[in-house]
Amino acid sequence: MKGIGKTETEDENICHMLVSMGSEAVPIHYIFDDKQAKRKLKNAIEFFDPYFEPVKNVIFERSIFEMKQEPGESIHSIIVKLQTQSQNCEYGTMRAEIVRDRIVVGVRDIHLQKYLID
Repeated sequence: MKGIGKTETEDENICHMLVSMGSEAVPIHYIFDDKQAKRKLKNAIEFFDPYFEPVKNVIFERSIFEMKQEPGESIHSIIVKLQTQSQNCEYGTMRAEIVRDRIVVGVRDIHLQKYLID
């Protein structure tokens, strides 16, 4: 055991991390291929990042995007909500066009909608 004021080695820090994470972390740590990188605490922490990031449900995110806006909601508010929500939908390069189309389709005034389409 190290004395007061002494620093722990990278290996000891990784062991402490694994113990604090629980028994399920050890087998995951053994999957880590790079032997040199495996011995660095920073690399070990980065290796575990994908295991703790929440899984995104793209279908759910897109369903929220497609929901109709509230009656009486300002156009500015609608645009901000659509742009914000579209970031979670993984539309890629089509994102701006899909937001535009959603705005046009959501217009209730048929004359204004035809004008926007033209």
